[in-house]
Formats: sequence, structure tokens, C-alpha cells
Amino acid sequence: MNSLMTKMKINGAALSASSSRIRGFMWSESFGHEMACLCLKKYNEEKRIENGFDVEFVEVVRGIFSAGSRSKSFITFMAREKPDGPPVEYQAKVWCTVVRNQNYPILCRRALTTKPPSQN
Repeated sequence: MNSLMTKMKINGAALSASSSRIRGFMWSESFGHEMACLCLKKYNEEKRIENGFDVEFVEVVRGIFSAGSRSKSFITFMAREKPDGPPVEYQAKVWCTVVRNQNYPILCRRALTTKPPSQN
């Protein structure tokens, strides 16, 4: 699994270590994994009947932590929609309460894809 912190940014600053301490808060690859799984759990509960399957977490691709009074984590991760299917990129957003140590999933969705501009 790729190290999350090679692509991690915190308040716009790129990090290169495997974990980083921010005002007493430890961000690591395991935190990104935990937050992605939290959002994916909520997504599966809401979409299970509509989709007919559960989406399965594969790995974290990158993440951003936005510190402040309403700290948020934005995580991009790979997941499988079918057990033998290819990994698909998903996005998650989590409200993190560092002081109370509680996290609330806000968003989980398949990453939006854009079509390349057509060449005439």
C-alpha cells in the first residue's frame, strides 16, 4: 500500500513523513483508512438496496485535513464495487472533532470523472 503521507496535504502544505502531528492531533495513514471506512459504512447502509451490493475499501490514495473550529478531512480512496471488479476511485468528507474525539461522515461518493476535451 502506498504511503498516504507522500500525497497528504494539511492546510495546503505537503507532508512527506508517514505521519504528522498538528496541534496535538496525529494524522496517519491509519486515520485516513478509518475515516474512509466510516464514510463507506454509511454509504453502504444508504445505497445497499439501490445498488444491490456493498462497496469494499481497498486503499487510501490521498487526503487533506483542514484544521479549525470545524475540522474536516477530505479523503480519496480506492474501493471495489464487486468482489472481482477493478478498484474505483471514491471521495469522502468527514467532520472531525479532535477535542471530543468523534467523527461524523458527511459525504461518500464515487469520484466524478471528466471527459477529455474533444480534439477537432
